[in-house]
Amino acid sequence: MLFASSFLYPPLQNILQQLRPKTLHLMNKRIENLFKRYLDDTCTREEFDELFDYIKQDNNELTEEMVEKFYGKQVYQVAGRRRFFIPAIAASVLVIVCALVWYSQGKPRNPGVPGATDLSKIKSTGKKQSGYIVLPDSTQVWLNADSKLEYPETFDASMRTVTLTGEAFFDVKHADKIPFVIKTRKVSTVVLGTAFNIKAYPEQEKITVSVKRGKVKVNYSEQQVALLEMGQQVSIVAELKDIRKKLVKVEETAAWQDGQMNFDDETIDDIIVYLAKAYDVNIIVDNASLRSVKITTGFRKELGIKKVLEILTKLTDSEMNYNDGTYVIK
Repeated sequence: MLFASSFLYPPLQNILQQLRPKTLHLMNKRIENLFKRYLDDTCTREEFDELFDYIKQDNNELTEEMVEKFYGKQVYQVAGRRRFFIPAIAASVLVIVCALVWYSQGKPRNPGVPGATDLSKIKSTGKKQSGYIVLPDSTQVWLNADSKLEYPETFDASMRTVTLTGEAFFDVKHADKIPFVIKTRKVSTVVLGTAFNIKAYPEQEKITVSVKRGKVKVNYSEQQVALLEMGQQVSIVAELKDIRKKLVKVEETAAWQDGQMNFDDETIDDIIVYLAKAYDVNIIVDNASLRSVKITTGFRKELGIKKVLEILTKLTDSEMNYNDGTYVIK
C-alpha cells in the first residue's frame, strides 16, 4: 500500500508543492528522489519514514527554509549548541511535521462521541524506528522503537481507553469528566489532560511512568499505587515486587525523543533489551550472573551500538565479542 500525500489537508499539500522548486537543491540525490515520489503520491511507507527521518534531523536547512518561507520568521543559533526556535516557529514546525507523520485519516473527532464504535486501530513501530500519531480526541502520541498502540476508531462518551506495548510519550487533550486511560499489562495510567511518558516493554519486568505536566494516577490491578505530579516518576516491578517513586528532571521524562538513553538502577538484561530495539541488533548476555547486575548510566544514541556496548562492558567489567551478526557479552 502506498502512503500518499492525499491523506493530508489541502493547505499542507499546497505548502509542499510550493517548496519543491526552492528546496530540492538542498537534498542529496536520494532525498531528492524521495521528495519527488512523495509529491507524486508514489511514496511507500518505508520511503516516507526515510524522508521524515531526514526532515526531523537537527541543523536541517530544509526544515528552516520551510519555516522561513511560510511563516516569515528567522531561526537563530546559540554558539556551540543545537538550534532553537522561537515559540511561533516551534509550533509551525510541529504542525508541519505532525501532519507529515502518521496523521490520522480524516479530521480528528471530538472526544466522547455517544454511540462510538469499539473497532480498534493499531499503530506500531519497528526496531530502530519512532512514530507519531494524533488520536481521535486530538491527543498526541510519540512512539519509541518497537512499540504498539491500540485505540478505538472513536472514543465513547465516558472513557478514552488505549493499550500500549513498549514506550510512548503522551500529550493528552483535556476533556472534563472523560478520563484518558492507558493500559500496559496490569498497570493502568489514568489522566484527564496532561503530558507524560510510559515505558512498558513486554520483555522487561519493570513499568515506568514519568510526568512532564499535570497529574497522573497509576493503578495496578485496579489498586491505586501512585499519584504523580510534574517531575515525578514511579517504577513498578511485576506483581508489585517493587514500587519506587522519585523525583526526575522534567526535561528527562522523555529524553529518548532527543536521542538520550537513560537507565536508572536497571538490570543489564533490561538495558540490553532496550539497546537491541533502539539499534535493531542482536545482543546476547552469555553470563548468568551479569544479567541481574543493576547500574545507572546514560548514552547518546548517535554514539552507535559498538561504542555504547564498549562503555557498558567497561562499567560492568565484562567483555564483548561480535560473531555472525550478534554481539556477545560475557
